[in-house]
Amino acid sequence: MVKRLIFSKWAWLAAAVLLGIGGWIFWRQTPEAKIIAKVQLLAESASRPAGQKTSLELWNLHRFRSLFAPQVQIQFRFHDLEGSHTPEELGSLLMRFWKVTDFARFEASDIAVDFPEKDRACAGFTGILKAKHRGKHVDEIRELQCHFQRMDDQWMITEIHVRNILEK
Repeated sequence: MVKRLIFSKWAWLAAAVLLGIGGWIFWRQTPEAKIIAKVQLLAESASRPAGQKTSLELWNLHRFRSLFAPQVQIQFRFHDLEGSHTPEELGSLLMRFWKVTDFARFEASDIAVDFPEKDRACAGFTGILKAKHRGKHVDEIRELQCHFQRMDDQWMITEIHVRNILEK
């Protein structure tokens, strides 16, 4: 009887370990899923709901800046943003944008991820901006392409390309 209990205890322990390993393999994020999550976090952290508190703005600003490499190249034809920026500069620009809008909601849809070389990725997606600026509603749609590089086991944005599609 005692041997059977000891065997049963070890069998349950082995089953739990195997289930744990199987669950980790099944639910771990693939590199593509990590890139998609970063793009969605970019849209979410750049958004500002109406009446957002300063503490939440600071949290979103921190999350926003954490997505970028030390130098980010932005290509946005005919716009002041074009050029090389640090995460702090981009955060400052975002804060200025928030201050002149009543609300701003960014969405990323149709995200397609490609891996052109090792530790590099490219995510193409449609960016949608809905905002209220000086009493006027703003709805814009743009095609964006974010280039990522893996740094310290994290995918960081190194380049952003913006292309106008439709403005209202």
